[in-house]
Amino acid sequence: MAGFLRLTYRSTSVDLDEFTDTEVPGAVVSQASLEFTALGVAYSTGPASRQRKMYSVSSYVTKSQWSSLNTIFQSWDQDRANGANTALVTLQDGLLFPSSPTTIKCFFTEPPALSKVTASNNNLFVTSFVLMEVG
Repeated sequence: MAGFLRLTYRSTSVDLDEFTDTEVPGAVVSQASLEFTALGVAYSTGPASRQRKMYSVSSYVTKSQWSSLNTIFQSWDQDRANGANTALVTLQDGLLFPSSPTTIKCFFTEPPALSKVTASNNNLFVTSFVLMEVG
C-alpha cells in the first residue's frame, strides 16, 4: 500500500490514500523556538511537551469511504457534544512509512466537507477536513 491515513473511531475506520495534491497532509504545529540571552546563551521556549501534529487532509473518496468518514465524524461529534472530553479519533499515519505507521489520537478542528469532482460524476468525491493531535 502506498502512503495512507487510517481514521478509526469506535468500530468504524476508513483508509485514505488518494490525496488531491503532492503536499503531505501532516505538519508539526510549531510551538517551540530557540532564543538567546544577552550573553549569547541559547535556550528553548515554548511548552514543556512534545510539539503536536496537524493534518489538513484533502482526499478523493468513494461513496463508501465518505459514509465511513461521516459516521466517524458524527459519532465523535455526538460524544463530544455529550461532554465526553476524551472523545478522540485514532489516526494511523502511514504517509511516509506505510510499513510502520505511527498511531496518534486526534480531535477534529474542521469537520469533513464533501464536493463532487465533476458535475457528471456521482461516484467520486473530494473530502477535506483538519485534525489536531492531542495527548
